[in-house]
Amino acid sequence: MILEQREDTRIRLGEKDQQITELSEQLAKLQGETDKEKAGQKIKEINKHVNQPTSKKPEWDKDGNPKPAIKNQKNKKKKRKKRTGCGNPEKSGLTPDETHFNPLASCPCCGNSLGGRKGNTNNGRIVEDIPPPAEKTTVFKEVTESKWCDQCKKMVTSTSEKALPGSDIGLNAMIEMAYLWVMCALSFPKIRDLFINFKTLRLSTAGISRIMIRLSGIRAFIDAFPQYRSIMKFYLKLRQIIRDGEKLQAARDGLSELVFRRRLKALEQRLDALLEWNNPNDTLKDVIKKVRRQKEHILTFIKHDGAPHHNNYGEYIIKKGVVKRKMSGGSMSIEGARAYACIQSIAMTCQLRGISFHRFLKASLVCYIRTGRPMLLAEYEASLKSVAIAA
Repeated sequence: MILEQREDTRIRLGEKDQQITELSEQLAKLQGETDKEKAGQKIKEINKHVNQPTSKKPEWDKDGNPKPAIKNQKNKKKKRKKRTGCGNPEKSGLTPDETHFNPLASCPCCGNSLGGRKGNTNNGRIVEDIPPPAEKTTVFKEVTESKWCDQCKKMVTSTSEKALPGSDIGLNAMIEMAYLWVMCALSFPKIRDLFINFKTLRLSTAGISRIMIRLSGIRAFIDAFPQYRSIMKFYLKLRQIIRDGEKLQAARDGLSELVFRRRLKALEQRLDALLEWNNPNDTLKDVIKKVRRQKEHILTFIKHDGAPHHNNYGEYIIKKGVVKRKMSGGSMSIEGARAYACIQSIAMTCQLRGISFHRFLKASLVCYIRTGRPMLLAEYEASLKSVAIAA
């Protein structure tokens, strides 16, 4: 009898232990799910604020919560009081340089011909504008004269006041570059793009850098910091390898597969030799370490036709908006933010398609004045193709 009771007790204890184990596992599972849910909630809370501007929130969304609409209340907009100095000054006292007469040949509404009717002309309006983008730069040749000076006992030469000695860029271009760089805080790539698109003056960022260094009168970076000369040499060699890779990528269709593989192998060997730099300093060691981590991917773009040597197009496209927000603090109204996003979208689309933004924008606005609807980008591309075919 005692043995049977002892056996029953042992069995019941075993069942209790099993129940305790199962409950412990369920508790641990529930605890893990709770922790995971808390972590997810924390990430959501962080994501609500992580993409907000670091400087300040827009004026139209300072509190982050729009005002709830009140039922049965009409949406009345209060007219903002015009502040002193708001808007452009009135164009009075200006003498027009040109007068343009705009004849009315047909009715803009129904198209009916109005050529035989006598019309009335109004007083007109004063319009201010700037010259259109230049079709070509002003190219001039500077001829100097040399004469013998009896007092100095040597040949002296006249100097030109159109450009610095030895420079092939005029003073006007140099001054405008300096203003855009210092006063407008534009980077060298942006200055280069502006001069190419609006001034038809083709420059490189390295050329603009040398011009600014010469204009400021300070020594070049490599002369001021000789300890970093090796870093400059490493960068130049790496950049040359990538440029040679771009040339090989462009010439691949005209090469056999064997020749292409042999040249690609030569570029990879040049990259390996570059990473075996002799006695690098501490800063260059860190640079080489970063490049070595990405060594397998640096020349991958050569194998794919049309692929760039970088993959930051997405970041590059939105960078302009981010820089603008950092500099100006963002738009003061939601209308301003939407307007900037719309115009930037058009500009970046033109850039990716290789179309001049300012020429397309002018053509679209002229089409809007004539027909009441702007010209679409596809229509502008079709017109460019028809002009090219006709030429």
